[in-house]
Amino acid sequence: MTDEERLKEGLQEALGFHRAGLFAEARRHYLALLERFPKHPDVIELFGVLNHQEGHLDAALAYLQKAIHYAPEISFYYNNLGETLRQLGRLEEAQTAYQKALSLEPSSVEAGNNLALTLQAQGDLDGAIARFQQTIQLAPQAQLFDNLGHAFRALGRREEAIAAYRRALELEPERGESWLALCSARRFEDVRDPELLHVQALYENTQNRLQKAYLGFALVQALEQCKAHERAFDVALVANALWKSFHPFDAEAHAQAVDRLIERATPDLLCHARLDRCDLPVLIVGSPRSGTTAVEQILSCHPMVYGAGELPELDRLAHQLPLEADAAELAGGASAYLKALTRGAAKDVTRITDKMPANLFHLGLICRMFPEARVIRVKRNLLDTGASLFMNHFARGNEFASDLSDIGSWLLDLERMWAHWKEVLPLRIFELDYETLVQDFEPTVRKLLEFLQLPWCEDCLKFDQNPRAVQTASAFQVRTPLYNRSIGRWRFYGERLKPLADALNLEWE
Repeated sequence: MTDEERLKEGLQEALGFHRAGLFAEARRHYLALLERFPKHPDVIELFGVLNHQEGHLDAALAYLQKAIHYAPEISFYYNNLGETLRQLGRLEEAQTAYQKALSLEPSSVEAGNNLALTLQAQGDLDGAIARFQQTIQLAPQAQLFDNLGHAFRALGRREEAIAAYRRALELEPERGESWLALCSARRFEDVRDPELLHVQALYENTQNRLQKAYLGFALVQALEQCKAHERAFDVALVANALWKSFHPFDAEAHAQAVDRLIERATPDLLCHARLDRCDLPVLIVGSPRSGTTAVEQILSCHPMVYGAGELPELDRLAHQLPLEADAAELAGGASAYLKALTRGAAKDVTRITDKMPANLFHLGLICRMFPEARVIRVKRNLLDTGASLFMNHFARGNEFASDLSDIGSWLLDLERMWAHWKEVLPLRIFELDYETLVQDFEPTVRKLLEFLQLPWCEDCLKFDQNPRAVQTASAFQVRTPLYNRSIGRWRFYGERLKPLADALNLEWE
């Protein structure tokens, strides 16, 4: 057998394991091939892809760069390199990689889509929309129309978003993701609405469990708008159970991780900070669905504030840096975080908000990197928060939100963590009740601005007119005034929320 035949046979065997998800066996075969063919770009590139899928992003990056060194004219190598760089948060480099892939293969739909997503992640929504539209000209795919719709949604362009989602459904009429996006974007007033009835029929008839979950969440959105809360809750029970089967959550493991973090986050450690006097960062934290997006939208109306949205950077750093990191490690982390925080911000702003809610668990690290940072903790009635979590779909993360008991356990973890931070965290903190913000709006906004040492700005009271991009599911909601009907929402569901109340150790009324 020739070397070429051995290579072909070995690659086929390794790829078989790789495609079957048997990563350990695939790794063993790739390593054997690399020992025999250390400079073969396909072997190197595939091993890089495997490392990416296993979460070894730094190793993946090294192998993909090496593959490109030996074969610099292969488009999809650059696309895969871009994917790894994007996962690492190195968005400018990812953009360059995708652009190189497209220069080598202008018809690459995957590279075009990934470039648009990267532009969107950098806040260039107009550039992302243009790139999605160019890519759609090459291949009108439902996923591309969905992505285009999400970009329009981020800009508050409701009708254009709806049109994009409907184009996706013309291509794939039973596509659950597109129906969910459409039902979240358009308004429903009557349970006899033809599209609502159509989604219900698809939901009842599909045998695909994942699609049934998406269609269920779509139906929940429509029924909730029609105030059919009991029916919506029945569907949410099914949709969440299906979603949980794909995305499980270990409440006990999470609680133990919080216990360990509380034990490690001592006052002595937190006072040994890297002495960076930068006071730009404002962390808006709490639970998803507690009002964090509204708070950022209000503050970003101020000319001296830039709303950076939900940044993944701090969570990424928390997985790389231990809380006990030394000064040099903290300096590197602070530099990376500041780069992500200031991306897109004007030079004259004095405060930049990061509203990733679960950053509450990472405040120890932010304290050690930026002792002058500020924290706004947004809190909402726990039953209202839990009900809202359960009745909404989360595309990624927040796996706890698919089960009422898990939601209660996670919210208690959040409260335990916050109680600890209040005792030991040497940062400036503002605690904000969502209900107070709704019922006593202007005085609360004035207090917020005083906390941030900013002059009064009347525009902050007109946050619903703010044209900035909002890249969360609340993109349309935050473009309406605050309303009282969200307070006491849990009462719509009554006894059905008892598992949540039990998990929260609340006495049932």
